[in-house]
Amino acid sequence: NNLVFNPEWNIPYSIMKDEYLVKLQKNNLAIIQKEKLMVYDKSRTRVEPDTIDWKRFAKNNIPYTLVQTSGKHNALGIIKFDFPNPESVYLHDTPNKGAFKRKNRAVSHGCCRVEDPMD
Repeated sequence: NNLVFNPEWNIPYSIMKDEYLVKLQKNNLAIIQKEKLMVYDKSRTRVEPDTIDWKRFAKNNIPYTLVQTSGKHNALGIIKFDFPNPESVYLHDTPNKGAFKRKNRAVSHGCCRVEDPMD
């Protein structure tokens, strides 16, 4: 349907609660800086991450969303292929090219990584 070059990644709530919350509770600023994340509140206003006490939140009640900035570090890589579907699944590049050498390549959260997206 369309191509998105240098996409940002809006981290799904399921990944936020199951993977990122623990990391944020352990070392908020380190994970924010390492993965180049931005934090937004429910009204989509950007929030400074050092003002948040992540330890007060449970998995079922996180009032923030995370967005990973675009670039080669981004989990979606440098290109995302959108197509209409009710599951919000798409094809995308990845900075983790080593996954294509694995015998078991089921390392995604539902979308499909493309090995040579420019081809």
